[in-house]
Amino acid sequence: LRLQLIHRSVHVVHFPERKAQCLEVEPQRGEGRLTGGGYVVLTTAYSAALKHVAVVDLVAVAAGFVLRAVAGAAATEVPISDWFFIVTSFGALFMISGKRAAEAEEMGEGAGDFRSVLSAYSASYTAYLRSVTSGAVLVAYCLWAFEKADTVASTTIPWYQLSILPFVMAVLRYALVLDQGRGSAPEEIILGDRPLQLIGIAWAIVFAIGIYTARARNVERARRRSGRLPGIRPPDRPLAAGGQPGARRRDREPARPQADPDQRHPQTRRRGDEETRDRPA
Repeated sequence: LRLQLIHRSVHVVHFPERKAQCLEVEPQRGEGRLTGGGYVVLTTAYSAALKHVAVVDLVAVAAGFVLRAVAGAAATEVPISDWFFIVTSFGALFMISGKRAAEAEEMGEGAGDFRSVLSAYSASYTAYLRSVTSGAVLVAYCLWAFEKADTVASTTIPWYQLSILPFVMAVLRYALVLDQGRGSAPEEIILGDRPLQLIGIAWAIVFAIGIYTARARNVERARRRSGRLPGIRPPDRPLAAGGQPGARRRDREPARPQADPDQRHPQTRRRGDEETRDRPA
């Protein structure tokens, strides 16, 4: 017991930063556990009842994708922005609506026997869902790209704005595949459609270059402010002989004039004359 008390006292007194780090990690673990618990509850409710209710099943499946993204962000300690949440939510709805439309088209009249909600989704309704969700995804990503470009240091080439082009092409390409009735398996589309893969690679390259240039620009600006770049001198600070600032200012100050002995106060002049008389020759 005495050794345990000594160990605890040493840990608290000599390593306070470790205790602070533990306090910071605890909320992150709590968020991850809460997200995992919510995902388990959602999947259980979907399997029990939600999959039989039209529209609710779409939202439940899309929420599962969003919770996975949130769990990944919590595990990697990456903050989630509002635009990321909007793009992920509507993007998941876009994929699920295409999946339901493809399943209903592939199964034909017997789609309701396989999945009861498929009989409630018509071709026009699923097309409407794809239009609304894809439009929301495109608008949200464009707004995020321009907002991101305003928050970082300006560069010669607007990389964040240029990433909009491959992103829009990827959404339009995926919408074309859904319109062809091949959206029942989204993972097969992503892994099997070569044009979509090339567009995704182009988007990743442009986006990565934007992040790299923005960070390099911020570092350069910070160094310029501190005067660490070659050819840039920080402003001189006058130093005194002992290393204290303000010596040059004192050197530039004019000397104070000495008081004339004849212009002194009478009492002071009399005291000085007496001291002169009393001083031995």
